[in-house]
Amino acid sequence: VLDSCHALMSYGVDRYRRPAKLSLAQERSRLADREAHAQLQINELWRTLPKRVEKGDEAAATRRFPDEPQENLLYFIEKNAPLLEPWQREIVRIVRKIAQYFYPQRQTQVMNEGWATFWH
Repeated sequence: VLDSCHALMSYGVDRYRRPAKLSLAQERSRLADREAHAQLQINELWRTLPKRVEKGDEAAATRRFPDEPQENLLYFIEKNAPLLEPWQREIVRIVRKIAQYFYPQRQTQVMNEGWATFWH
């Protein structure tokens, strides 16, 4: 577990603050607004076509998990891995926190080395 976490350490960093989770009602409202906006943007020609009936089973089978791509892989593994024991989750959490702590130092190192190669 520790070796795997160290391999993913570069992908276990939050580069930006994570937005607050939306409530179910807010998420449904947002999805409905997006769908309405998308329907307004569709070409008039497509509105003349008859609507296709979708089966619920096909929509459920093609649904992705997670809905959005995740930037912080260690956080995602920590929260969603079904086979991890509690002590393994703790190891993933510790490695994730250490990676987050040292992220600014890595950015500075890359910047300094970039300038050094530029000037020398």
